[in-house]
Amino acid sequence: ISLGPLHTSISPQFCIFSHLPIGVSIHLLLVSENRMVYLISVHIPLAHNEDLTKIIKYLQDEQGSKNCALSETNTHFEIRCRVSHSYLSEVLDSLESFGVGVDYGVVDVVDLVSTAPSIQRTRHKGFRQNGLPLRLIRSMVSGGAGVSVDYCLYVIVASTLAGIGLATNNAVTIVASMLVSPLLGPISAICFGVLMLDSKLVIKAAVSELIGLTLCFLTGIFVAFLTVPFTGERSGFITQYDWLNDEMMTRGSYGSLFTGLFVAIPSGIGVPLSMMGNNINSLVGVAISAALLPPIVNSAMNFVFGLTGPILNPNNITIEQARLGLEVAGYSFALFIENLLVILFFSVIVLKLKKVGPLKRMSKWYTSLPTLSVGSGYGSLEDIEGETWREDTSGDRVDPYQRTEPTKDDKRLQSENMV
Repeated sequence: ISLGPLHTSISPQFCIFSHLPIGVSIHLLLVSENRMVYLISVHIPLAHNEDLTKIIKYLQDEQGSKNCALSETNTHFEIRCRVSHSYLSEVLDSLESFGVGVDYGVVDVVDLVSTAPSIQRTRHKGFRQNGLPLRLIRSMVSGGAGVSVDYCLYVIVASTLAGIGLATNNAVTIVASMLVSPLLGPISAICFGVLMLDSKLVIKAAVSELIGLTLCFLTGIFVAFLTVPFTGERSGFITQYDWLNDEMMTRGSYGSLFTGLFVAIPSGIGVPLSMMGNNINSLVGVAISAALLPPIVNSAMNFVFGLTGPILNPNNITIEQARLGLEVAGYSFALFIENLLVILFFSVIVLKLKKVGPLKRMSKWYTSLPTLSVGSGYGSLEDIEGETWREDTSGDRVDPYQRTEPTKDDKRLQSENMV
């Protein structure tokens, strides 16, 4: 009765209806930006019922989850409870310590759009509790650490913006290039991979970062060849670029290494905090302050300016200016190396304080949930949607997932259900 009004009033993306022995269940999938409350669903095989009391007691006593729900099927137990965003990581770590998801069972986490009554938030007990779970963070950083067509295009676009901003002495365009640049993603993946002892993630992120830096340098060279011949004063309708301007010199001098150090330190602290807290606003600010892309582009452009400037534009570029351009290129490259190493060092320290470590792997003796049998007998997938369980003539409960031959009573019941 309620499915029609639900579709017409709130327009969910998906609406799933299932019939259970104790009632009906309606699941709706909606999109929401509010991610403060999560629904945890723990599935435990019947053979591990001795851990059921420990898990429920932990959720109710230590986490204050007063609305825990327990249900039993023919194959497993299911515990469901609501957890606030601040304690999600702690709860999942504790469930892993009980063996759920590692030695047996399954843990599912669902983001709730809204819930009533609201969960009362208590004071934090640790330094790492207010953050995303490590498994979710690992998936996020791994997704941003790979090389793809979009990643390469973003690097090229950001490098082009930085090159144009440097050539025209335009600070706004340079800031825009920092926002487009994806170079911070692989660096974050390297930091998490080191502490998680995930060598595949570290290698994947390092290769991605090297490819991105190579594209930055090549794009800077390309922009330099387009702009160096027009270096000088304005002439007619063509805007001739003023090389070795303020934006270039601030990233290519000895003093930039000193000031860049004090900018890279807070940037290295802010990167892991933004990633673990899923704070997009602070992550944007960190991307601007880190300033990884403009120095490498500036180095490539001034490298071309120093080597080919007097040849491409002999009227406006002198040998002394070309030598100064090579000096700026060297300091810019050194500034990039400094920013990279400082950000990596301080990010690893913060993640260590946040107690980031290796993820627990699935045990060799992992006990999975029983699977449904596929066949034509009673209890198979072809027959299970008609009935979920039954009792035989002796009153004993029969497992519907166990493949058996249908009896006369079974066939009669099947015929009645079909009618």
